[in-house]
Amino acid sequence: MRSIPALTPLLALAVSACGTQWDPRDVDGDGVSPAAGDCWDLEEGPEGSGLSGDQIYPGAVDDLYDGIDADCAGNDDYDLDGDGWVKEPEHVGLQTLGVPGSGDHLGAGDCWNDPDIMVEPVEGFDPLTAADAHPGVLPEADLWYDGYDADCASNSDFDQDFDDYASEDYAGEVTWPGEFAIEAEDALRDCLDVDPEISPEAQEICDRDGVDEDCDDLVNSADDSVDLSTALLWYADGDDDGFGDPDEEVQSCDAPDGYVADDTDCDDLEATTNPAADETCDGEDDDCDS
Repeated sequence: MRSIPALTPLLALAVSACGTQWDPRDVDGDGVSPAAGDCWDLEEGPEGSGLSGDQIYPGAVDDLYDGIDADCAGNDDYDLDGDGWVKEPEHVGLQTLGVPGSGDHLGAGDCWNDPDIMVEPVEGFDPLTAADAHPGVLPEADLWYDGYDADCASNSDFDQDFDDYASEDYAGEVTWPGEFAIEAEDALRDCLDVDPEISPEAQEICDRDGVDEDCDDLVNSADDSVDLSTALLWYADGDDDGFGDPDEEVQSCDAPDGYVADDTDCDDLEATTNPAADETCDGEDDDCDS
């Protein structure tokens, strides 16, 4: 790696006739002397930079990613936030003229490289800065729903199950940086963002727990789009003890009246006889364990 020349040439000093007063000179005429912080005080700018000396001084316009610290801020022109990561692969290892230690980069892919950009988090979360977001952040350390793509993985912060539908609990929120994150359609939101099998495009099926697979607030047979081939078996519960007769079954999406999901009752005419009953000395199999 090539060495970095210092941006501060010899300070031109004039000695008064008495030799008791030093007068700092402004060789490049930019209005700032080296003593006042000018890091380049020659009329000509750094070789190959296309700049003149009076374009380099504290507060000057600094074109990013050109390798010149034109504003004399002392920061890496490719790693603006100082987190060790640069935006583009071709910037890895490039040094910034006059900035010792610049060019020591960890890798490329930094999605938030400008420390001057501040973004508020979703309510209830702590704010992050540009230095907190880079590809070196472990996926498990990138919080869901705070609004930041902290690990620069280019995914929505509101689609935890990766089914391309954002959680309905965060409608209207967007992920920063927006140029990398893809939000789900605002009109269709995920009603359970931890299960990729549940989303507005999922198929409604028959299930005993009444899950709304397609997020339309309708479940099982109440949803016209339900797949009836997924109908379930239900068992008659004649004694209403919560245990069904294995020999009396029907197939339906929802439980008909008088039917239950259980099929372990050994006497469906006697409510005191079922797998949850206490066994007594009456000569009968009260708890159905024979």
